[in-house]
Amino acid sequence: MKSQGPNKTPNSDNSTGLGLDQLPEKLDAQTALLARQLAPILLCDKNEPFKPVAVGITHLRPGQPSPSFGHINPATQAPTGTDSILEYEIWWDGDIQHLYELEHVWIYLDENNAAIHVTASAHGKMLDMSQSIWQDRQVRLFCEPGKHAHSPTSAQVIERREALDKACSDLEGVGDILVQPFFAQQLAFLCPYDHYLAFDHLRNLRFKPTYSFEKSFDLSPSSLHELA
Repeated sequence: MKSQGPNKTPNSDNSTGLGLDQLPEKLDAQTALLARQLAPILLCDKNEPFKPVAVGITHLRPGQPSPSFGHINPATQAPTGTDSILEYEIWWDGDIQHLYELEHVWIYLDENNAAIHVTASAHGKMLDMSQSIWQDRQVRLFCEPGKHAHSPTSAQVIERREALDKACSDLEGVGDILVQPFFAQQLAFLCPYDHYLAFDHLRNLRFKPTYSFEKSFDLSPSSLHELA
């Protein structure tokens, strides 16, 4: 799995609210090692057709906003004793209804760099993952089939079974290439035929979820080796 470093270039419209003087600092070797050790393990459906293909890391200080999740500040869910936050930006080439997707996991650290809390993204929200199981120093998070929103338990994913089955098998919700405002300039070359190809690709990836989370992606060893 290929990884990317934490340095981000602000968007031309500054849509994240970050100026040049607010950009997160580059990870030092010690923090990059910690990021590997604490990297989440994603548990996916046995029939999941996608996989995460890139991971970015940002080391956030108290109150510092996320460079890629600008509508909610991770600090708003920081428990007492939080000294900093490790943000994992997880790039998927698509979800079952549109091409490309960026999900997030936030691990909250105390002054000794011990993990004391975790939150993660789900359909644009930031949710508490404190019910999750930890394997050594790594949190294990469940991903919705086809959609990849995070949950702390498989039971919470299965609660959405009816909606997820429909999303993964029904043509009605199949879209094309998702063009967010902060990518609009870079994707200005897209034409209707490009979107048709995306639709056709997603149509052919439709599947029936099993809700057996046998496929796992450990984001720590090989995926983050370029960060230091």
